[in-house]
Amino acid sequence: MATNETSKYTIPIRRIGELIKKKKTTQAKALLFKVVEDITKPESLNELMIFPDSQVTCLDQAYKSMYVNGAAFNNYKEWHLVCAMGYILFKKEKLDCATAYFEEWCNLLIRYMKKNQSPPDHPSFPSDLMLYFENVNGVIGLENIGQILQFSSQRTSEIHALFISMKADLLAKMGKTKRATKAYQKAVTILEKKTRLEFAMRYVENIRRLTKLHMILNNVDEALKCHIKIFKELNPLIKTTKTPVTISFALWCYLDISSCLLEHYGDDVNAQLFLVKVHERKWLQYLPNPIAEQLKSNFEQLLKRCHEKLIIPEPQDSIDAILSRKTAITKLSEKNDINIEFESIGKLNCEIELVHRLQHVTVETKVDLYLSLLGGIYHCYVNKLKMPMEAVEIYKSIRPRIPPYMKKSDFYTGLAKVYSEAKLFRKALRFIRKGNKKDEDYGLPFIYQIPKESILERHLIEGRCYYGLQKFEEAIVSFEKAAVDVTTLPEEDQWKRNELTWFAQHARFQEACKGLAKCYWKLNKYNEAERWIQKAPHKTFFVSVLKYIGELQRRQNSISVDIVKDVAKFHHIWKRENWLCYLMLALEDIGQYFLHFRALYEAALTYWTKIETENAGREFDWGSRRRYLDKHEVESKFNLSRNSLLLKECFKNKIVTAKNQQ
Repeated sequence: MATNETSKYTIPIRRIGELIKKKKTTQAKALLFKVVEDITKPESLNELMIFPDSQVTCLDQAYKSMYVNGAAFNNYKEWHLVCAMGYILFKKEKLDCATAYFEEWCNLLIRYMKKNQSPPDHPSFPSDLMLYFENVNGVIGLENIGQILQFSSQRTSEIHALFISMKADLLAKMGKTKRATKAYQKAVTILEKKTRLEFAMRYVENIRRLTKLHMILNNVDEALKCHIKIFKELNPLIKTTKTPVTISFALWCYLDISSCLLEHYGDDVNAQLFLVKVHERKWLQYLPNPIAEQLKSNFEQLLKRCHEKLIIPEPQDSIDAILSRKTAITKLSEKNDINIEFESIGKLNCEIELVHRLQHVTVETKVDLYLSLLGGIYHCYVNKLKMPMEAVEIYKSIRPRIPPYMKKSDFYTGLAKVYSEAKLFRKALRFIRKGNKKDEDYGLPFIYQIPKESILERHLIEGRCYYGLQKFEEAIVSFEKAAVDVTTLPEEDQWKRNELTWFAQHARFQEACKGLAKCYWKLNKYNEAERWIQKAPHKTFFVSVLKYIGELQRRQNSISVDIVKDVAKFHHIWKRENWLCYLMLALEDIGQYFLHFRALYEAALTYWTKIETENAGREFDWGSRRRYLDKHEVESKFNLSRNSLLLKECFKNKIVTAKNQQ
């Protein structure tokens, strides 16, 4: 085993040979372990590359003379030696010998897995596994990993995820991109629930490889989602440990996200945001010079490309003109003229086409214009014409034009609102969940801050849908989240508002209070219902009717005069042709409250008779109110055949609700 070539391992290797000759096998094995362990350390890679071939041969001979029958099946330390020997020989380009060692290691693993249905519990096993599959032939590797997975019973363990990611690596090397993508996704799903640091980086590595495959398959949205997932995972890791590995991963992630935003979405503004963040965090200082210089160069090149693609902003006048025309169109639609309504929709569609053609606006500006115009479409088609499904087609045409990371959740909220107005509650809920998922996947803190009012609107729509499906407990949870009185918040927590948004916030709070009251009454929790009615900021007709229902529900012998007066004083309701429809919509449950309609309407007429009497200077006695009642008016107004068309609207709601429950 003597050699003329020297290294720092020359003397230990010579000593191994001497110990073998003296049959001091235990000492020889211990020294062999130590030498091989030292050579295979990551920091010893440069030494390994100049390691004398003659000494590699000596190590090979020493192992074979001591392990004539191979490594012990029940001793993983010896397995580890086998894998390390394969690594040394592979690096020295002695491929046939390296393959023999690697296959011996794998055969031991398969035997062990077959017997125990689980891998050996040894700290070196994960790194040995990766070492084997990084250097093995693809076809042989796939066959072996197939057997290992077959015998693995711990389907949710970190090691099982590691097996799957090894399979994914092999598939990717062989160009089987779709199969590799599925395998990486499976490994990621298992590992995302694990917290051990040694697997956290493997998790990140798997996501990065998955991202590259998505780009190969042109799944740009999925690739961006993966980039962002890496970004989210690495940030807390860097806070706890600023290692070169985690930081270099994070910096590559910033580069990948910036490049994706620039090249695939044309978003030069947000692409630059990521590059600026790198400069602010000063992470390059934690990396070795060669890596730091390479990353710095890449960042500078990407920043240069951002500047080259920099969009010359469209004059603000052009943008303001679109918004002012939208406002004018929606105001025009306030006239009760169906022709004007359809004309307004046509004009808004023309504005949408104009936005399609805008070349010199940022992605964010374009998205804002789309969302604003969709708001106008909603007003005309849904609020005025009561034709929500016609609005859906326009929403769908804009959907692909909004990048997944930017205000997509706002878009889905709008679409959910349309479906909820059509009483298609299940579909509405699906899009609410989709909006929440977009926020979860793409919610980058410095790209798009999710407005508080958007989140509250989502909860409100969700509450409506659950109520429509008669899932009152779920509806309560959603309505409670939406029931925020912004006036009670500390000033720093209140968001900017003008007169219109202020009204919208109060209207949202009002509806949430009403929704909660109705839910609690459905569950026979009358005190809770009353509490929310009292919180409602505006004493509207509907709120007053709900108070009236509250007294009925509590089965009091008589209804208080104040409650009746509250309901009856809404003069503008009672004087309308469709007063009965309004009343029925307020009462909601026809079967339960039908018998109270007449009494309530009589009370309203009595109230107005009281007003007229008082104006004439006469005293009024509520106890004998019927003597002042115009009975003919009651009889004629309460004629159900006359109001059959109005009643149909209420029954229609019942039918739609029943269909939703199927």
